[in-house]
Amino acid sequence: MLIATPDHLHAYASVIAMRQGPVTWRDFWAFGTGSFGDFGCHDMDAPCWALDLGVPESVEAFGVGASHPEIQPHGCLCRRERIHRLRRSGRTSATGPAGPGGHVRQSRTHAEAVGGPSSRLNFEYDARLTEITLLGVLALRLGQKIAWDAARMQVPGTPAADEIIHGTYRNGWEVT
Repeated sequence: MLIATPDHLHAYASVIAMRQGPVTWRDFWAFGTGSFGDFGCHDMDAPCWALDLGVPESVEAFGVGASHPEIQPHGCLCRRERIHRLRRSGRTSATGPAGPGGHVRQSRTHAEAVGGPSSRLNFEYDARLTEITLLGVLALRLGQKIAWDAARMQVPGTPAADEIIHGTYRNGWEVT
């Protein structure tokens, strides 16, 4: 069965052919954050929780596999740097509501948040984990090591990062 490609997508045909593997809409920078953005929070949950990692001061990411300016590489390696001070938190194991628990924990707490009066979700932790993941995506997309100013939510001296962080929106779709 042949599926016709809409005219406005023909420009991406060479990119898709170059990738030599499955390509979905989320692999394009214009539409998503690729597999790193999709799975980063899941992959980094256990070490971030167990080590009580904060937002990094710098992040460096390297693409693995075929690359193109409009599409995320097939894979990536990411390195973060932060001066850590371990503090005693009273936690003795990596289990429980705030620790790794996979889909069971997520489903239970989601049901409580939607249908119950309280939730055991830790939105502060989840926001930090999301920020860490998106910093990796940003470093990968920029193709350089970035220094992160968490208080100002910017990469100092890197205007290209500001453009990605804040985005450009069509009329009527602006973030206010």
